[in-house]
Amino acid sequence: MKNTFLVLFGLMMLLQIPLQAQPSSVIESKKAHQEWKAQKKREKEDKKRARKGWKESRKSGKTYKVNSDYRSEKKTPVVVSEKARPKNSEPKKISREKKRTPSPSSFGKSSSRESKLIKEAYEYLGVKYKWGGESPRTGFDCSGFTQFVFESYGVKLPRNSAEQAKVGAYISVRKLEKGDLVFFADKGNKISHVGIVISKKNEALKMIHASSSEGITVTEIGKSTYWSSKIQYGRRISQ
Repeated sequence: MKNTFLVLFGLMMLLQIPLQAQPSSVIESKKAHQEWKAQKKREKEDKKRARKGWKESRKSGKTYKVNSDYRSEKKTPVVVSEKARPKNSEPKKISREKKRTPSPSSFGKSSSRESKLIKEAYEYLGVKYKWGGESPRTGFDCSGFTQFVFESYGVKLPRNSAEQAKVGAYISVRKLEKGDLVFFADKGNKISHVGIVISKKNEALKMIHASSSEGITVTEIGKSTYWSSKIQYGRRISQ
């Protein structure tokens, strides 16, 4: 009877002992991890909203600063003057059409990922440059732009150009094709800039990129002594 009482007393005491609290460092670590995951989720949602909002604003008819060599086709009506118009005739309108300029569809009619990628990149022509920028609403820097465009097709690239230069397969300059990343370096061969190739193989090499002076623009590399002197190599990114 005495032993039974002692056993019951011992069980009661055990039930009254609170569970050992976790060290504060462990709790803080878990909390920090949860906050980090929540922040990443918010950033991903913000990027989706920015992409959707930008495309909707483009469709609504708003105009944006675009490189003059790559404007969409426009027609400007010109009315014949009163002196040149015959009597009893209606005013005539003569349409003067500007020279057709390249559009995303002109770089291939296939429905390949590369063509869609370039079409996506063209959506942001004229967006301003901003160091550290990674959204059309705030502006882009070079690696922020490439990361944003590739992410729209489920490809996650590192945030800076030097790290992006380590992803995918190495491609020499003469073998670059549309959809490839092309990299440039300062003195010492340190990668400092990246763009997306939009030209086909054996064509004059062109890229769409975030220029610090022009924002998102198209550049023919061979016609620029600045870029042609800094070009290094390319990377082909597979999904």
